[in-house]
Amino acid sequence: MNTKHQSPIRVSALIAGFVLAALSSYANAASSWNFSSCNSSSLTDVNQVGGANFGNSWNCAATSGDANSVNVSAWGKLSSTDNFFAPGFVSQQGGSGFGISSQSEGLNPGQPDHAADNSNTNAPDVFVLKFTTSVALSAITTGWVSGDSDMTVMAFNSAPNISSKTATSLAGWSLLEDAASNGSVGTRTVNGSNTVSSWWLISAYSSNYGGGSSLGTTGDYFKLLAVASKNVTTPPGVPEPGSLALLGAAVFGFVATRRRQQASA
Repeated sequence: MNTKHQSPIRVSALIAGFVLAALSSYANAASSWNFSSCNSSSLTDVNQVGGANFGNSWNCAATSGDANSVNVSAWGKLSSTDNFFAPGFVSQQGGSGFGISSQSEGLNPGQPDHAADNSNTNAPDVFVLKFTTSVALSAITTGWVSGDSDMTVMAFNSAPNISSKTATSLAGWSLLEDAASNGSVGTRTVNGSNTVSSWWLISAYSSNYGGGSSLGTTGDYFKLLAVASKNVTTPPGVPEPGSLALLGAAVFGFVATRRRQQASA
């Protein structure tokens, strides 16, 4: 049997294997994060009011899927006399998930569990999610709601600059989606465009972000129980061309070596 005639087939198979291996590195695995089971909290003394360290965050491991973890922090209105974002306090509230206390609300001992709300549309309550690697957020689950519980979901291309901003001056988002709700606890799907990012913002709805939706001005309250991501292959935003160029160079080098071996055989 003449093995020289089979070599191109074997080379093609190897090239295909290289390409598939390279592309698989751009696939984001489906995962989920349940915040009722998160048990790692860190505090930063940004501004202590009523015993609460505003500016705290929680680091939560994935409850299913890959080992990607997420850091959850919060922002809300600074005081009753302004409309600017300031660090908020993230409180874990059992089966309801995470709630937010803004500095304007304080931490009332008689009512310690605050929901994310849009009582101020210039600086609504915002959860900031920072994943260890980029994900394609796909679902958001609320553990408690009141009113319509509408929300705005944004992906940022880098660490968002929120401090002293308002909803109208917040910049840098690559996706804006207003997710309506009928006021019931449950899961809603988001991100139909398959945007991938490591920075995500989940906010009580505000038309001041500029999304173009009219879901009601105020009266939206929710607590964040869980989020999930979906499988996305070769997602946008990944620096794929450079990596594929290196792969191409390696493949051409391999092919050239095989041809030289065949010529000398």
